[in-house]
Amino acid sequence: MNKAIEALEKGEQFSAVSFVLDDVAVAGYVEAVEDEALPRLAQAEGKAWVPPMAVAALALRSLMEETVLPAGAIHASQEFEFLRPVEVGERIACRARLGHRSQRGGWWVLVVEIEGADESGQAVLAGRLTVMVPR
Repeated sequence: MNKAIEALEKGEQFSAVSFVLDDVAVAGYVEAVEDEALPRLAQAEGKAWVPPMAVAALALRSLMEETVLPAGAIHASQEFEFLRPVEVGERIACRARLGHRSQRGGWWVLVVEIEGADESGQAVLAGRLTVMVPR
């Protein structure tokens, strides 16, 4: 898509994206957030679990590669529901659409709704984020 986010209309779909939550991606996330507990938690029950917010962060990164945020854009809020644990090595497919678009003062207020599923189609996350873009 690679379209300016403020040019999207309500209901417009982003291009579907997929990514693999491999060891490198998960290690990069853990290093970036500097949470020493995550590696221990990730090995619980003899499985290599991906930290839930790593799934969300990689989904957002993949989706943002499909659009352009102008200078001054603000990631105002986000909320996610994690529907099941994700193991290291799984491929996740995400779809997103613009769920809300309005103007407030000198800003566009945009709400992007996101869904992610594994290769079998089982949902792993659902969420939404609010982005404010200067007009």
